[in-house]
Amino acid sequence: MAEELGYVWVSDKEYAMLLSKLRLKMGEILYPLRAYGQDVYVEGAIAECVELTEKFGEAVRGKEVNIATKRQLQQGDRLVKHPL
Repeated sequence: MAEELGYVWVSDKEYAMLLSKLRLKMGEILYPLRAYGQDVYVEGAIAECVELTEKFGEAVRGKEVNIATKRQLQQGDRLVKHPL
């Protein structure tokens, strides 16, 4: 199915490398938070963004996943499921 959609699956090693690059770039984007004393929140925010990015990737490839933040899951907010 992946080839039919034009997606190429990468190896686990390459996937891990891409996740590492994603984390580094998110760290660069969130650097101003570190500069203003919010650094205790940055690593958690990066981890959650990476998780949401992975779920988004699954959703656009047709897998039904819950795209929700940890806050939503903890507070019981309505979850957004794909497909709608």
